[in-house]
Amino acid sequence: HAGGAVVAGKGGALANVVVSIPNLPGKTTPATLTIDQRGCEFAPRVHAATLGSTVRFANGDPVLHNVHAYVDDETAFNLATVGGGEVTRELDEVGRVELKCDVHKWMRGTVWVFDHPYFAVTGSIGEFTIRGVPEGKRTMRAWHEVLGALEGTVEVKRGGTATLDLADLTRVRADLP
Repeated sequence: HAGGAVVAGKGGALANVVVSIPNLPGKTTPATLTIDQRGCEFAPRVHAATLGSTVRFANGDPVLHNVHAYVDDETAFNLATVGGGEVTRELDEVGRVELKCDVHKWMRGTVWVFDHPYFAVTGSIGEFTIRGVPEGKRTMRAWHEVLGALEGTVEVKRGGTATLDLADLTRVRADLP
C-alpha cells in the first residue's frame, strides 16, 4: 500500500491515528520499541515514542530488507537487515520519521518522536489513552497517514476521563509535536 492504509473498525473507528497534546511539558522516559519486518511489511506500521528511545528493527522474513528512514525528505539513517537479523537505532530528533524499504518499495511505516509524554496511537477499535494530563482545556492533534492532520480542544477534569471524537476536529496543516 504505497499510498498508506486506512484501517477502520466498527462504526468507522480508526486505527493507527497518532494523537498528541502539544506545548505541554512533561517528564519523558526513553524506551525500547520493536518494529518487525514480516510479510514484507513494517509491523506495527505506525508507532510513537519519546526522544532518546531505541528502536529495534527485527527482520522476521527470510529475505533482505532495509530500514531507510527519512526526516523532512532527508535520509536520517539507512540500515540493512538480513533475514532473521535485527538492527537498532536511537531516535534523536523530534518529529515524523518515515520508514521505507528500498528492496520492497511498498513497505512503508511511520514513527512519531515526541519530547513530551502526552501522545498515543489508536488501537484497532479507535481507542487510546494518554495518562497524567494536567486538568484544563487542552489542544489535541491527531495525525493519520492517509487522512492527514486534525486539531481540536478537549476539557480534562481532575480525576476524570476526557473523550475526543475525531469527527469533531478541524483539518490543519501542522506537525504533531
